[in-house]
Amino acid sequence: MRLVVATAGAGPLVNPRTTGILFLVAAFVVGGVYWYENVRKGQTAEAEAEARTIFPGVDPEDVSFVALRTSDGVDARIERRDGAFRLVEPLDFAVDKTTVDGVVGALTEVSSEAVIESPRDADVYGLGDAADTVRFGTDEGEHAIRLGAKTPVGSNTYATRDDEPTVYTIPSYRANALRRSLADLREKRVLRFDRESIRRIDLAWGDASVTLEKSDGGWRMTAPLEDAADEETVDGLLSDLSFLRAEGFRDDSPSDAEVGLDAPVFEAKLTGEGAGGETRIFHLLVGGEADGARRVVRGSESALYEIPSERLADFPRTVAAYRFKTLAEFVPSDARQLELAFYDPEAGAHVVLAEHGEDGWTSSPESLAPGRAARLVAELSALRGSDIVAESAGPDELRALGLDPPNVTIRVRGAAEGDALGPVLAEVSLGEADHERGIVARRADQERIYRIDYALAEHLPVSLEALRNRFLSKEDEGDGGAETEAGSPEPGR
Repeated sequence: MRLVVATAGAGPLVNPRTTGILFLVAAFVVGGVYWYENVRKGQTAEAEAEARTIFPGVDPEDVSFVALRTSDGVDARIERRDGAFRLVEPLDFAVDKTTVDGVVGALTEVSSEAVIESPRDADVYGLGDAADTVRFGTDEGEHAIRLGAKTPVGSNTYATRDDEPTVYTIPSYRANALRRSLADLREKRVLRFDRESIRRIDLAWGDASVTLEKSDGGWRMTAPLEDAADEETVDGLLSDLSFLRAEGFRDDSPSDAEVGLDAPVFEAKLTGEGAGGETRIFHLLVGGEADGARRVVRGSESALYEIPSERLADFPRTVAAYRFKTLAEFVPSDARQLELAFYDPEAGAHVVLAEHGEDGWTSSPESLAPGRAARLVAELSALRGSDIVAESAGPDELRALGLDPPNVTIRVRGAAEGDALGPVLAEVSLGEADHERGIVARRADQERIYRIDYALAEHLPVSLEALRNRFLSKEDEGDGGAETEAGSPEPGR
């Protein structure tokens, strides 16, 4: 007979597969318990929140009307029409969607922080005759909430619902959302349109007018002359019109003569296409100043709006402002060569060439100061005129404007391909620079003559003298720099 002796400390052999299965079972059980507890907690929290809701079971979409006395003492009523709310009392007017959504949300989501089931007299809580009452309706019936005073402790407000005696305390921010002025409830946007839908713009001011039309090729001016439109100006106009907000309203029905709308200082008519393909027109009239700080305007609603007087400056009122005035447009990082060709009556012609390499811009025969070439290219990459001087000019006129020969011609090229020069990205000639009128400028491919902002002389050398005084590195400046009395060079020199 063989005797088997168990060594101390040795245990039964365990199958690794069995161990893995047991581990998975344990993990599944623990995970299930964790999930169940969290779901149960979530359901409990949701049930508790529902139990504290003042008007349980009412969704914002269920609300068909809201009636309240505004903070400025006006009885107002808002009704849902065709899926959207609209103010119907004391006047018919579009509502401020954000404000009204906040009112509806406060009504349907307001919950109690505490309940006083055996309250004292209503006046103790500010819930007497002076309390604010907000009524609203659904398909199931009408409800009302009365708002009283703030609680002595905490950020809460006393309230009651319907005709019940129970007093609740609700978060004050919910109560504040229901205490709105009439102006708060009204839509402040003067015109409400989709910018992308606009296909025609008719503008008028004084004796002048402009018509702009949009096609696949972009915006064009069709009156008073045919020309490409300045896309940036048109986009800016549409943006300013879409964001135009009222600071006040005129509900006293003044005559057009009283508020200057019989001879508006600016008029805009936008023609667009609705979702169903129908033509839609949005009309703006800007009248005279109401009190030196505001102007009366007519927009989307029958009542009149008041806007800040300075907003009139947002709407260009010259024909040239809407005409194509781009002198150069390219991606700055595409620039690889910069040529500055100057003509000076005394020094004659002078050319500075700059190349862009791994270490940035380098130039010869003079060295441009660090950053000057890069800034020059950046300014030139989106160079736009501020005005149009003439469609063309003869030799004598060009000489008088400093364009025959040009004071400076700036040419920018892209990367070279083999032995060939890189493509010309921009070529602009600059003439006389006048502090008040600006800098005369011309594209190489056009006869039209523009003016650009005089401030650009800070970054574009308008003459050989300006180059040597203000754009060169210290080693190449020499000692002849023209200085102002304050010790800094004149921008245009």
